Amino acid sequence: MEKGSHSTNNNPIFFKELGRQDYLTTLAMMQEFTAKRDSETPDQIWFAEHAPVFSCGVRTDKSELPTATDIPVIQTDRGGQITYHAPGQLLVYILFDLKRRSTKIREFIHDFETIMLNAVR
Repeated sequence: MEKGSHSTNNNPIFFKELGRQDYLTTLAMMQEFTAKRDSETPDQIWFAEHAPVFSCGVRTDKSELPTATDIPVIQTDRGGQITYHAPGQLLVYILFDLKRRSTKIREFIHDFETIMLNAVR
C-alpha cells in the first residue's frame, strides 16, 4: 500500500507499507523495481516485516552461517554480513538513486542512520 510522498530538491520520495511479506517476495520486488527504474522513477522507502529469516550480505563468512536451524538462510547481493529478521522487527528498505542525488553511499548511510536515531529518541 502506497502511503504517500515527500519531495526533497525536486526528487520525490514515495513511501510504501508492505506489511508482513515473505522475504524472497520482497527481495524479488526490489530487484524488479531496480531493473525497471529509469531517470524519472521516484525514489522509494518501503516498510516491511518478515517471518524468521537470515539474510546474508556479500561479506558474510561461511563460518557465521547457522548450522542447525529451520530458519531459511538467504544469500543476497546487499552489503554487510548476516542479519536475522523476525516478526515485530520493522525493516526499512531504501530504494534511492544515489547518483541522481549526488550522494556517496557512506555519506548517505551515515545521514540516514542519524535521521532514524533522531526519530526514535
